[in-house]
Amino acid sequence: MKNDFFLEVFRKIGLNFYRAFYGKKVKKGFWYVPYEPSAFVEQLEKVKENFSGEVVPSFLDVGCGVGLTLLLAWQVGFKPYGIEIVPELVKLAKLFTYSLGGWVKRRDALKFKDYDKFDVIYFYCPIKDMKLENRLERLIEDKMRVGAFLIANCKQNNCIEKDNRFKKIYENNRGDAVWIKVKG
Repeated sequence: MKNDFFLEVFRKIGLNFYRAFYGKKVKKGFWYVPYEPSAFVEQLEKVKENFSGEVVPSFLDVGCGVGLTLLLAWQVGFKPYGIEIVPELVKLAKLFTYSLGGWVKRRDALKFKDYDKFDVIYFYCPIKDMKLENRLERLIEDKMRVGAFLIANCKQNNCIEKDNRFKKIYENNRGDAVWIKVKG
Protein backbone atom coordinates (compact mmCIF):
# COMPACT_ATOMS: atom_id res chain seq x y z
CA MET A 1 0.00 0.00 0.00
CA LYS A 2 3.05 2.27 0.09
CA ASN A 3 2.10 4.19 -3.04
CA ASP A 4 2.85 7.88 -2.48
CA PHE A 5 1.15 8.95 -5.71
CA PHE A 6 -2.08 7.16 -4.78
CA LEU A 7 -2.04 8.60 -1.26
CA GLU A 8 -1.44 12.15 -2.50
CA VAL A 9 -4.27 11.90 -5.04
CA PHE A 10 -6.51 10.41 -2.36
CA ARG A 11 -5.66 13.25 0.06
CA LYS A 12 -6.42 15.95 -2.53
CA ILE A 13 -9.70 14.33 -3.57
CA GLY A 14 -10.76 14.11 0.06
CA LEU A 15 -9.86 17.70 0.86
CA ASN A 16 -11.54 19.14 -2.22
CA PHE A 17 -14.64 17.02 -1.79
CA TYR A 18 -15.12 17.94 1.84
CA ARG A 19 -14.49 21.65 1.23
CA ALA A 20 -17.17 21.67 -1.46
CA PHE A 21 -19.62 19.43 0.37
CA TYR A 22 -19.43 20.92 3.83
CA GLY A 23 -19.47 24.45 2.48
CA LYS A 24 -22.76 23.97 0.67
CA LYS A 25 -24.89 21.14 2.02
CA VAL A 26 -24.26 20.17 5.59
CA LYS A 27 -25.47 22.75 8.07
CA LYS A 28 -25.10 20.60 11.20
CA GLY A 29 -22.20 20.97 13.59
CA PHE A 30 -20.03 18.22 12.11
CA TRP A 31 -16.60 18.95 10.76
CA TYR A 32 -13.88 17.55 8.64
CA VAL A 33 -10.25 17.88 9.61
CA PRO A 34 -7.97 16.20 7.08
CA TYR A 35 -5.73 13.42 8.33
CA GLU A 36 -2.70 12.41 6.30
CA PRO A 37 -3.64 9.17 4.46
CA SER A 38 -0.11 7.74 4.70
CA ALA A 39 -0.17 8.10 8.52
CA PHE A 40 -3.54 6.33 8.65
CA VAL A 41 -2.35 3.53 6.37
CA GLU A 42 0.70 3.08 8.60
CA GLN A 43 -1.64 2.60 11.58
CA LEU A 44 -3.75 0.10 9.63
CA GLU A 45 -0.67 -1.87 8.65
CA LYS A 46 0.47 -2.04 12.31
CA VAL A 47 -2.92 -3.46 13.29
CA LYS A 48 -3.02 -5.85 10.31
CA GLU A 49 0.25 -7.43 11.50
CA ASN A 50 -1.76 -8.93 14.39
CA PHE A 51 -3.97 -11.03 12.09
CA SER A 52 -3.07 -14.11 10.07
CA GLY A 53 -3.17 -13.79 6.30
CA GLU A 54 -6.34 -15.88 6.10
CA VAL A 55 -8.35 -13.64 8.44
CA VAL A 56 -10.11 -10.57 7.02
CA PRO A 57 -10.60 -8.41 10.11
CA SER A 58 -13.66 -6.18 10.40
CA PHE A 59 -13.07 -2.43 10.53
CA LEU A 60 -15.64 0.10 11.82
CA ASP A 61 -15.25 3.80 11.06
CA VAL A 62 -17.32 5.83 13.54
CA GLY A 63 -18.37 8.99 11.70
CA CYS A 64 -17.25 7.67 8.33
CA GLY A 65 -18.27 10.69 6.25
CA VAL A 66 -18.22 9.70 2.58
CA GLY A 67 -16.18 6.57 3.29
CA LEU A 68 -12.69 7.58 2.22
CA THR A 69 -11.08 5.80 5.20
CA LEU A 70 -13.21 2.74 4.42
CA LEU A 71 -11.61 2.59 0.99
CA LEU A 72 -8.12 2.74 2.53
CA ALA A 73 -8.99 0.09 5.13
CA TRP A 74 -10.28 -2.21 2.38
CA GLN A 75 -7.09 -1.63 0.36
CA VAL A 76 -4.98 -2.72 3.36
CA GLY A 77 -7.08 -5.88 3.81
CA PHE A 78 -9.95 -5.10 6.18
CA LYS A 79 -13.69 -5.64 5.70
CA PRO A 80 -15.00 -2.06 6.05
CA TYR A 81 -18.09 -0.90 7.91
CA GLY A 82 -19.12 2.66 8.67
CA ILE A 83 -21.64 4.59 10.70
CA GLU A 84 -22.51 8.20 9.98
CA ILE A 85 -25.32 10.46 11.17
CA VAL A 86 -25.53 12.88 8.21
CA PRO A 87 -27.92 11.39 5.60
CA GLU A 88 -26.22 13.01 2.58
CA LEU A 89 -22.86 11.58 3.61
CA VAL A 90 -24.33 8.12 4.17
CA LYS A 91 -25.70 8.11 0.61
CA LEU A 92 -22.33 9.06 -0.83
CA ALA A 93 -20.44 6.57 1.36
CA LYS A 94 -22.72 3.80 0.16
CA LEU A 95 -21.94 4.74 -3.45
CA PHE A 96 -18.18 4.79 -2.83
CA THR A 97 -18.08 1.54 -0.88
CA TYR A 98 -20.90 -0.61 -2.28
CA SER A 99 -18.57 -3.28 -3.70
CA LEU A 100 -16.20 -3.62 -0.72
CA GLY A 101 -18.16 -6.28 1.16
CA GLY A 102 -19.15 -4.32 4.25
CA TRP A 103 -21.84 -1.72 4.82
CA VAL A 104 -22.47 1.92 5.73
CA LYS A 105 -25.45 2.79 7.91
CA ARG A 106 -27.02 5.95 9.20
CA ARG A 107 -26.58 5.69 12.96
CA ASP A 108 -26.05 7.95 15.93
CA ALA A 109 -22.67 6.87 17.31
CA LEU A 110 -23.82 7.57 20.88
CA LYS A 111 -26.73 5.13 20.45
CA PHE A 112 -24.93 2.47 18.39
CA LYS A 113 -25.10 -0.89 20.19
CA ASP A 114 -22.68 -3.09 18.23
CA TYR A 115 -19.18 -1.84 19.05
CA ASP A 116 -18.39 -5.30 20.42
CA LYS A 117 -18.83 -6.87 16.97
CA PHE A 118 -15.71 -5.39 15.32
CA ASP A 119 -12.03 -6.30 15.28
CA VAL A 120 -10.91 -2.69 14.73
CA ILE A 121 -12.71 0.54 15.61
CA TYR A 122 -11.54 3.84 14.19
CA PHE A 123 -12.58 7.40 14.84
CA TYR A 124 -11.12 10.81 14.23
CA CYS A 125 -12.94 13.14 16.60
CA PRO A 126 -16.32 12.76 14.86
CA ILE A 127 -18.31 15.04 17.20
CA LYS A 128 -17.66 18.76 17.41
CA ASP A 129 -19.08 19.13 20.93
CA MET A 130 -16.20 18.04 23.18
CA LYS A 131 -18.45 16.92 26.04
CA LEU A 132 -20.30 14.56 23.68
CA GLU A 133 -17.02 13.50 22.03
CA ASN A 134 -15.61 12.50 25.43
CA ARG A 135 -18.79 10.57 26.17
CA LEU A 136 -18.50 8.76 22.82
CA GLU A 137 -14.87 7.84 23.41
CA ARG A 138 -15.62 6.33 26.81
CA LEU A 139 -18.66 4.50 25.40
CA ILE A 140 -16.57 2.89 22.66
CA GLU A 141 -13.81 1.95 25.12
CA ASP A 142 -16.36 0.36 27.45
CA LYS A 143 -18.35 -1.49 24.76
CA MET A 144 -15.60 -2.78 22.46
CA ARG A 145 -14.65 -6.40 23.02
CA VAL A 146 -11.43 -7.74 24.51
CA GLY A 147 -8.91 -8.35 21.71
CA ALA A 148 -10.26 -5.52 19.53
CA PHE A 149 -8.07 -2.65 18.37
CA LEU A 150 -8.80 1.06 18.69
CA ILE A 151 -7.34 3.63 16.30
CA ALA A 152 -8.32 6.93 17.89
CA ASN A 153 -6.80 9.87 16.07
CA CYS A 154 -7.19 13.32 17.60
CA LYS A 155 -8.40 11.62 20.77
CA GLN A 156 -9.85 14.12 23.24
CA ASN A 157 -10.12 11.94 26.36
CA ASN A 158 -6.76 10.74 27.72
CA CYS A 159 -8.20 8.41 30.38
CA ILE A 160 -7.18 5.45 28.22
CA GLU A 161 -3.54 6.19 29.09
CA LYS A 162 -4.19 5.01 32.67
CA ASP A 163 -6.85 2.43 31.86
CA ASN A 164 -5.39 -1.04 32.52
CA ARG A 165 -7.92 -2.58 30.11
CA PHE A 166 -5.88 -1.16 27.21
CA LYS A 167 -2.34 -1.56 25.94
CA LYS A 168 -0.78 0.87 23.48
CA ILE A 169 0.79 -1.06 20.59
CA TYR A 170 1.85 1.85 18.39
CA GLU A 171 2.15 5.63 18.43
CA ASN A 172 3.06 7.74 15.42
CA ASN A 173 5.03 10.98 15.35
CA ARG A 174 1.77 12.97 15.58
CA GLY A 175 1.01 11.38 18.95
CA ASP A 176 -1.90 9.33 17.61
CA ALA A 177 -1.96 5.82 19.04
CA VAL A 178 -3.29 2.36 18.35
CA TRP A 179 -4.60 0.43 21.35
CA ILE A 180 -5.67 -3.14 21.99
CA LYS A 181 -8.24 -3.97 24.65
CA VAL A 182 -6.61 -6.62 26.84
CA LYS A 183 -9.15 -6.84 29.71
CA GLY A 184 -12.93 -6.59 30.05
